[in-house]
Amino acid sequence: MIKGSRARLIAWVGLLTVAVAFVVVRTAIGGARPFLDGYTPPPPYRWVSPPPSLAKSNQPPTGGTTTIGLTDGSSDAAGAFTDDGQITVSFNPGTFTDSTGQTGVLVQITPLVPQPASPAGVIADGNVYSMKATFVPNGKPATVLHTPVLLDMRYPSHKPDAIYRVEGRSWTPLDNSTVQELLLTIDARTNQLGTFAAAHQANSGTSKSGGQNPLIFLALGFAVIVGVALLAGVRIRRPR
Repeated sequence: MIKGSRARLIAWVGLLTVAVAFVVVRTAIGGARPFLDGYTPPPPYRWVSPPPSLAKSNQPPTGGTTTIGLTDGSSDAAGAFTDDGQITVSFNPGTFTDSTGQTGVLVQITPLVPQPASPAGVIADGNVYSMKATFVPNGKPATVLHTPVLLDMRYPSHKPDAIYRVEGRSWTPLDNSTVQELLLTIDARTNQLGTFAAAHQANSGTSKSGGQNPLIFLALGFAVIVGVALLAGVRIRRPR
């Protein structure tokens, strides 16, 4: 049997462990700032057309340019991003190829001003961005992607259901979009550059997140570790 004082201590520590795990998990799910995760929230979103309540404090979004090198006619692995970090595009080796002696590929990412209007039933969650690639030095469009690229977009607050390809009044969702709620980002792979926006259907719920909030695993891991330590510390008094 377990001694009375030791049993009470184990019971109290067990209850404390459960309480801490509950608070951390509840905080992760509810979106409040946790007290022990060291998490720094993303900076304020930079809007092309901010909501009226944010118009005074809003900073305009920035674009970005990146030159990807060509080695033996095949592009290197690279990342392109806006200066404010709201857009990142990751390129695998060999995404672009050339046989005419070009030395690189210039990737340009630009927030569109004014922002294109979304069609009825679709609500944009943030800015609309144009992404173009041209060969260096001849300046010809690099339109053929031999491997998909990974597009990652920040969104302001409302959780989008997809990244949409914008072609005039046609907004088409990329069906492999994945939301990371803790970082306020959504990513998807695409075989074409062009114009994109994070958005959601006006009459639908939000999409599922592709990654669970890491605070949940932190809480559960903490509970398991403490539980194992308690079990290891229990001494059973054997009859003599």
